[in-house]
Amino acid sequence: MVYEEPGLDPALRQIHAFKTICNISSRQMFSRTFKVIFAAAFCLSIATSLDNDSEVRVQDGEVGASSEIEERLRAEGHEGAAAEYQQLNELFHWAIENSDPKSLGETAAKVGKYTKEELEALRERQAAVREALDQFKNMPTEAEIMQDIISLLNNESTNAEQHENALLYLQEMVEPIDNANDLYGMGGIHAVLRKLHSPEESVRKAAAWVLGTAASNNPAVQGQLLGEGALEVLLAMTSSDTGAAQQKALYALAAIVRNNPDTRMAFYKAEGTAVLQKLLADSHLPLGMHKKALLLVGDLASDEKQAQGVGVGLNHEALVRGLLKFVQHRDLDTKEKTLRTIEMLMDTQPEIRDMLTGTLNAGHILRDAVLQLKDPMYSDEDSEYVQEISSIILRIAARLADNSKEEL
Repeated sequence: MVYEEPGLDPALRQIHAFKTICNISSRQMFSRTFKVIFAAAFCLSIATSLDNDSEVRVQDGEVGASSEIEERLRAEGHEGAAAEYQQLNELFHWAIENSDPKSLGETAAKVGKYTKEELEALRERQAAVREALDQFKNMPTEAEIMQDIISLLNNESTNAEQHENALLYLQEMVEPIDNANDLYGMGGIHAVLRKLHSPEESVRKAAAWVLGTAASNNPAVQGQLLGEGALEVLLAMTSSDTGAAQQKALYALAAIVRNNPDTRMAFYKAEGTAVLQKLLADSHLPLGMHKKALLLVGDLASDEKQAQGVGVGLNHEALVRGLLKFVQHRDLDTKEKTLRTIEMLMDTQPEIRDMLTGTLNAGHILRDAVLQLKDPMYSDEDSEYVQEISSIILRIAARLADNSKEEL
């Protein structure tokens, strides 16, 4: 497809610039586009009321998305993008139809007559607005932009920086579920998966971010990624990569397995639990990475609890041992997340209660954790949070005590 170079508006000129450099965000683009629409509506209504020598009429198809574009989008199956174009068109017509030229003209007359030069300036402004609207009609659709991004990712003659910028742009575009659902049919998932193998960490990070965003709370994309082998690639990346790329890989894994029994079981079969154990045991990782791993364990345990499953994938002594280490962490948020995860694991698996009361000596660790909460390093502002965490510890300790009595 070909984009015409706009000669007037910077926002539209940036859309054209994307074709070659992919260096603006979709939020910036669309927020500026909305400004063009409202500014145009305002200018047209003002110019109509003040310039009696030049009548302005808004013809069908002159602003917003034309019916031809809407029909083409719907024919291609892009209902979400078609609906957005229709809303923009209706919004602009509403602004024009609800303006009151007579009232605006009377108000202007009260503050004085416009000179010939001022009226000429208004005519020029009106012409500029019409030119901006003509350019707006030539804007590419979201589906067309996504297709161009995918083509760029498949073009090996482009460099790593272009790939990274294109992926970051795509990550924002797949936040709406309709766009995320279109990604697979466009060949986008396959193109993004290939970038997980890029030698550049920034490209791997951006690719994982795209997949995680598209898969978040989206069973259709979760299933597509499972079928394309994304789970195994992301597990390997989480286990062996470093820095931001590793964090985004874990983020994508969590998005794929959360609230989905099929991907969750596939995660267990692919030794995903062993990867989590490794992360929790690695003392060199930053706390933020440990928290992400804890959250994923907690999500898996919560899903098992809701599904009334047995959670066999989490029934590993090494994993529980890794969790207990964070019960003694000084960061209150980390401590709370760990304790709640242990509680959920106890709910789904009797074996975990046996581990905690037996070889792992959890009772001693819990007592130390309670004493730690009395440390003066925690301020008065933390008192309620500290009390809440103490309650969780005591609740777990009571359940372990009951479990010991049952064994006797």
